[in-house]
Amino acid sequence: MKKKIFYFAVFSAILWSFMPRAAFSQEPADRPLVDGTYRVTNEKIEVAVTVVNGRLIDIEILRHNAPQKYKDLINPLAEEMIMEQSSEVDGITGATSSSDALKAAVREALEKAKGAVLKEINSPQENL
Repeated sequence: MKKKIFYFAVFSAILWSFMPRAAFSQEPADRPLVDGTYRVTNEKIEVAVTVVNGRLIDIEILRHNAPQKYKDLINPLAEEMIMEQSSEVDGITGATSSSDALKAAVREALEKAKGAVLKEINSPQENL
């Protein structure tokens, strides 16, 4: 019996290690993004996130309450989010607070884009 439990645990661990990264993402992949530009402001940063054809195509940093060196450090982070189509990317060492603020703002914008789908689905239909 102990042998079966051991093999089950090993098999589960191996299976777990092969699960795709998207399975752990905080952004549900089952809802499409609605095209548009979504503006989000938090205490540290303001961004405009643009979605076209259901894909994240641009992240514009409109305001960032940090010294210029941190602004320069997080620009590549926005590029990586566009490439990955997700806000769930590694932060920038030396600019942790700015990285976290940008990721949170983009995550919120993407949730707005996904929520726009729910608004369209749940809106009352006009009776003809």
